[in-house]
Amino acid sequence: LLAQPTQGVDLTTAQQRAFADAMQDQMSKVQLAQYDVKVESAVIAGILVRIFTPQNPADPDSRNILLNVHGGGFVVDSGSMTENIPVAALTGTKVISVLYRLAPEHPFPAAVEDVVAVYKELLKSHPAGNIILYGTSAGAILSAETIAALIDLKLPPPAAMGFFSASADMS
Repeated sequence: LLAQPTQGVDLTTAQQRAFADAMQDQMSKVQLAQYDVKVESAVIAGILVRIFTPQNPADPDSRNILLNVHGGGFVVDSGSMTENIPVAALTGTKVISVLYRLAPEHPFPAAVEDVVAVYKELLKSHPAGNIILYGTSAGAILSAETIAALIDLKLPPPAAMGFFSASADMS
């Protein structure tokens, strides 16, 4: 496995991203050997996404979609692969992970705008009742921000939203 960065050393954003990418690459290879999931890169509404399709879907005719907002402190993608390979396999449901624009180059609300754009496009082919939004860490916060944006836009909310992080509740 990769060595953790030395504590007390300030890494540049580029170094943080390189480390997160290498970690995800290494861990996702292990996961893909364990779980039968097809991973594709795509563009939805002009936004890069990763699509995780279980090869043994729970319901082959299902129109359900899990929409993921990955973690990574708003600065790196530390989970679009590793968060979703097991989720797709274990739920038997297609997962779409939004590769939202990252800070600091793209400050708030850029990431939320990207998630909203993908969600709006998904609404063209999937009823809101078939979409579940979830995120981990920074993605949990962005998921809540996305719900607020959908309310402001008077768009139907997803069927459910999941937080997989203590950072979703800042109280």
